[in-house]
Amino acid sequence: MKAVPFFEHGPVDVLQYCEFPDPVAGKGQVIVDVEYCGVNHLDIWTRIGISGKKIKLPHICGCDIVGTVKGQRVMVYPGFSCGKCKYCKSGHENLCSEFAIIGGMSDWSGGYAEKVAVPLRNVITIPKALKSETAATLAVSYLVAWNMLKANGADKGKTILVYGATSGVGMATIQLGKALGARVITTVSNGKKREFAEKLYPHHIIDRTSQNIADEVKKVIPAGVDIVIDHVG
Repeated sequence: MKAVPFFEHGPVDVLQYCEFPDPVAGKGQVIVDVEYCGVNHLDIWTRIGISGKKIKLPHICGCDIVGTVKGQRVMVYPGFSCGKCKYCKSGHENLCSEFAIIGGMSDWSGGYAEKVAVPLRNVITIPKALKSETAATLAVSYLVAWNMLKANGADKGKTILVYGATSGVGMATIQLGKALGARVITTVSNGKKREFAEKLYPHHIIDRTSQNIADEVKKVIPAGVDIVIDHVG
């Protein structure tokens, strides 16, 4: 198959478009024929080796995967875990000691390839109304945003401050927050990002380079916001 692995950590030049052995499905796994794979910032960190974690090389990045299994369109939930421990059984698989992100800082090869082997339990059927290229944006950024919003009680009438409007998670949080009926305030760092953020129609945009965030929030919501989403760190 064709793939884009890297054989050593480094800048974007270490990525190579080449022939690569087809993956083999192990027990409980299926082969996904990849149609779309998003570029996630995790891919960049993994390629650079920023965590210092040792992974088996060569490695194939890509965690936002959409494709087909025997003709059926599917997306891949990128978080792999044991499926047996108390955390996995309670829906908190991210706390599993074996938790790993496909294509990330793990030995699971990702979607920068024509085919990828994944656990069957991580395959999600895509409804006909959802375009494949749209589905490829959902598995990481939108699930992160959704979980943050629901965990903090985002709902109609709530006010939310989202730091960083133009990141993947930022965009997802603005869109989902509005869909839940919340009032959303967000921040940007320059005029170009402001123009992009305006297309998401948040209720208010703050340019943190020229405006004081706290002061601006008080002008819009004197009592303060109900929820602050800081996914930037």
